[in-house]
Amino acid sequence: MRNHRLAGLEIDLLARDPSWRLVAVEVRRRPSVGAATPLQLLGARKVAALRRQREALPALERIDLLLVLGPDGGERLRLIRGIT
Repeated sequence: MRNHRLAGLEIDLLARDPSWRLVAVEVRRRPSVGAATPLQLLGARKVAALRRQREALPALERIDLLLVLGPDGGERLRLIRGIT
């Protein structure tokens, strides 16, 4: 499921992992991330919103961050599991 609203919050992707656990995925596009941590990339406000999502959906077991990195046409994906 994509761009789902829950308790006034938007979830970019709602999916099941290979173990069939419910996972919310926050998607961010950046040219690069350098040494920034996932929490630095998202900011305090977004992290707080992600924690509220987890509280609003008890079946949600994990929140991941999917980074789309690089220039148009040369993007690569980086998945960071369990960011909050």
